[in-house]
Amino acid sequence: MLKKMICVIMLMLVAVLPMTAVASGETGCGCAEGGFASGNGTADAPYIITTAEELRHVEDHPDAHYVLGQSIDLESVGEWKPLCTEIPFSGSFDGQDKVIRNITVSEGTMGGLFASLGEDAVVRNLKLSGSITVGGDMTRAGGLAASSMGTVFGITSTVSLTVQSDAKAEVGGVIGFNGGVVVASIYRGTLANEASDEDCVVGTIIGHAKFTNTALLPNTMITAHSGFGASTDPAELKVDNTLDNIIHSINYGPDVVEIDIRGLDADGDGAMEIWLGHDEVDVNSGVMLEQVLNLMAGRHERSGELDPAYANTVRIQLDSKTNGILDEVFTLLERLEFPYERVVLAGDNHYDHVMENIDSIRSAVEQGMDFWMNPNFILSYEAMADQPDEFIGRIKALGLPEFTVNSNYSSMTEEIQSRLNDEGIQVSIWTLNDTDTLSRHMLRGVYNITTRLQEGLVLREQLRTSGAIGNTYKGSLQLPEIGLCTVPTNEEETDEALEETLEETVTDANESTVTTPEPNEKDGSASKTELLIVVAACATVAVIGVVTLLLVIRKRNKA
Repeated sequence: MLKKMICVIMLMLVAVLPMTAVASGETGCGCAEGGFASGNGTADAPYIITTAEELRHVEDHPDAHYVLGQSIDLESVGEWKPLCTEIPFSGSFDGQDKVIRNITVSEGTMGGLFASLGEDAVVRNLKLSGSITVGGDMTRAGGLAASSMGTVFGITSTVSLTVQSDAKAEVGGVIGFNGGVVVASIYRGTLANEASDEDCVVGTIIGHAKFTNTALLPNTMITAHSGFGASTDPAELKVDNTLDNIIHSINYGPDVVEIDIRGLDADGDGAMEIWLGHDEVDVNSGVMLEQVLNLMAGRHERSGELDPAYANTVRIQLDSKTNGILDEVFTLLERLEFPYERVVLAGDNHYDHVMENIDSIRSAVEQGMDFWMNPNFILSYEAMADQPDEFIGRIKALGLPEFTVNSNYSSMTEEIQSRLNDEGIQVSIWTLNDTDTLSRHMLRGVYNITTRLQEGLVLREQLRTSGAIGNTYKGSLQLPEIGLCTVPTNEEETDEALEETLEETVTDANESTVTTPEPNEKDGSASKTELLIVVAACATVAVIGVVTLLLVIRKRNKA
């Protein structure tokens, strides 16, 4: 009997010990030399880079995800060989606003921290300093990368670039050749060019831009918030939810114009009419939804004020501010024969009321209408984040061919958006009123952005045509007087928030903190690994103790 017990315990020990090995292997890349000590290279648990050796190791895992844990000085490295010369980088690299200093490149055909960024690459929030000398052998050079087909966001570079007279290259302060997206980046370095117009293409942010990565083209719709048509000039101010405001907004050419609607029995005949109004309705000077629909259908006395380029294309978002009016809305749309493909239905429509009208909603969606719901009326914002299965289950139960979650932007994280998109659910966010946030969310690929900023249309067009918006040049140019390559300043000024200097960070002698995900936040893998190791170790000790005790008892019995 004792032998059987010992055998069972030994089998348990054999089963437990491999768990420890597996657990210890969950962190780091497992490479014999130069590997990463923490993280596992996934989006939830990126590799943490803290040394020049680990930075060099990036090209051994070009499709992984990385975070720069502390600033790194490459001075001791000397000549830097750009990363990913053979296989383009296709992962993500978050600099966390830390600095990679003293990048020095003067040899090879590609100059930069990276040689090549692929279509799926994302590099953001990184600061760079150093120098690149572009000679006759170098074809492309940029402070961050010689060539990029990916997404670059929030780069600040003071890397000096010297383009020698024999150079025949594409050279930029941030990117040499760009076929992807470059947003909200700053070049503050010195660009000295001695080459001729015929032999080189040099730019302060981007050397040569040819936006070819169509996968990055932002297809995000722009919905004009009810304040979109307002002007800063009081003489041109257009009050929300008025015909003046609607006409003004449509003529800017957004995809959708939002109006607030409420149900009200104004004449006391027992029939509810649909009026425009956010908090209340002024029946004496207010506007009815029927007037707006007739305006857009060309049947109103003011329809001629609409720009013909947009009169028949801009859609109307009916943002309900009172629950229980869906039947009246559909009755009006049907009576006026207003095309459903020009309607977006959203607002305070509670889940039970939606279910009561689900047949009408489904029929309208099948005819081209968009149907959006606020997370609070699906379940709750908290459930969207913490109970995604139940939240998504409520959406699926509606049985609609298309559905959009209409969330405030601060609650819609990339993780939540990704989960919803994976389930075929679209994401609309409101209300974004600064260009930086607009740009970020366009690059995230949200279905719709609601904004008061008319600049949102300009930003989207710039991204679609050039792949670059919101970049700033604050460096210095050193050019001979005649016959030389021109250096276009193809970047616009941005908000003061982007005007921080790299030098402030470089001179910070205390910048050595490694930022890692906290347990039980976005990444719980590190804490789970540690717990598994502890459990396995304790189990091993316990098993050994039991075996020892049994052997002692057996020895005493024999005695």
